[in-house]
Amino acid sequence: MHKHIAKSDGTASLKAVGNNSKTTPCTIKIGLDVHASLYVLTVQDDHATPKPPARHSPASFLSWVEKKLKAGHSVYVVYECGCFGFNPQRNLERMGAHCYVITPLNLDERGTRVKTNGRDATALCLRLGRYLDGNLKELAVVRVPIEADFDHLRIHPETRGYPFCKSIPELTARHEVRH
Repeated sequence: MHKHIAKSDGTASLKAVGNNSKTTPCTIKIGLDVHASLYVLTVQDDHATPKPPARHSPASFLSWVEKKLKAGHSVYVVYECGCFGFNPQRNLERMGAHCYVITPLNLDERGTRVKTNGRDATALCLRLGRYLDGNLKELAVVRVPIEADFDHLRIHPETRGYPFCKSIPELTARHEVRH
C-alpha cells in the first residue's frame, strides 16, 4: 500500500473551488496607482487573494478592462485623485466599468514608512473590496464633475484682457482672479 503525502501551500486552484474566471463572470476589483505613462494596478477576482501588482500603459490597461467587460465580468476600479484629473474615470465609465475617485490617503497603515506604487495599488484594491462589502468609511469618494460643468469656463468673460491665459484654471493657478 502506497501512502502519498501532498504538500499544500493552503491555496486552491480556481477550478477546484468551482470558480473558473475564464468561463464564469466574476467581480474584478482593481486598485490603480496612476502616473503619466504608467499605471500600476493590483487585481482581485471576487474574494480571492489579490494578485501581485502589474504595470500597464494607459492604453493597454483600457483595452484589458474592455476585454474583461466583454467577457461579462463586473469591473470596479479605484484611484486617488491628483494631477491627472478625471480622464481615467471618464474613460472607464464610458466603457461600462464602475470607477471611484477618492481623496489622497496615507496608505501606509502599518507605519512602515515604505511607499511603493505596488503597495499603494494593493492597499487601494483591499480598501475597494471592503467598501464594496458595505464598509462605506473605507473610501472618501469625490464627486466627479460632468463635462457640462466646465462649459461656462471656456467662454468666461474674465479671460478677456488676459491674452497670456487660455482658461480660468490658468488664471486661478496664477492667483490673478478674485472670486
